[in-house]
Amino acid sequence: MNIQAIKTEKVVVGKQTITDFLDKYIKKIADRSILVITSKVVSIIEKNVAPLKNSNKSKLIKQEADYFLEKPTQYGFIITIKNNIIVPTSGIDESNGNNMYILWPKNPQNSANTIREYLVKKFKRKNIGVIITDSKTTPLRWGTSGICLAFSGFKALNNYIGKKDIFGRKLKFTKANIYDALAAASVLV
Repeated sequence: MNIQAIKTEKVVVGKQTITDFLDKYIKKIADRSILVITSKVVSIIEKNVAPLKNSNKSKLIKQEADYFLEKPTQYGFIITIKNNIIVPTSGIDESNGNNMYILWPKNPQNSANTIREYLVKKFKRKNIGVIITDSKTTPLRWGTSGICLAFSGFKALNNYIGKKDIFGRKLKFTKANIYDALAAASVLV
């Protein structure tokens, strides 16, 4: 696997479409490549943001969450479930937001599929994958790690159910997560 960072402008603005953005920065892409794009870029371009000044962050977190714990943690954030992911504050981010809260894309799977379809057509490639990623903290762990919000165009799990372990016992639940591993690797670039 080859992971390569693509340098973009320092400030991404929502005055462009995702295809404009891709045209500006993706000049070529090899078959069997996976493009990893941060949810922050997708959300800004899709205008899924809220102004800091006129928004109540707690209400916004609860509005965006599928589920949430009412009481904030000792560090002041609300633990939520958003898109079947346990994440603080529904993934809402204000860092590097230019006075805006940046929310997760409304439909990250649709965004990943749209980006992939565009790249396949533009570059006439069959095997291109897309991951929309974010960084998140994990309860009781220090630091952040990469996480996949949506993927398109590749097999995301290695399924070992029914295979035998080293002692000949059949595995009942084991599936290796490929998409989060790729998302985590991309955060390090």
